[in-house]
Amino acid sequence: MKTALRPFRPIKPGEILQEELDVREWSAGHFADITGRSNEEINEIIEGKKTITPAAAVAFSRALGTSAEYWLSLEAAYRLDCAH
Repeated sequence: MKTALRPFRPIKPGEILQEELDVREWSAGHFADITGRSNEEINEIIEGKKTITPAAAVAFSRALGTSAEYWLSLEAAYRLDCAH
């Protein structure tokens, strides 16, 4: 069975998060403090090892001025792309 070529590489939501932190000149540890999440959790999300949960999405939205739906949408799209 031949598989279709995909013209893109799925982007981990953690890559987007890292870009947001870089723009703000925040470390992962500082962001963990702001969001009330553990430093380990933030680093695992950045590395793509851990999914963004609804609770984390709410915390990210409050800290970054985005919506929780934005983070959950990024996560769902990434996981769906990886499943193909």
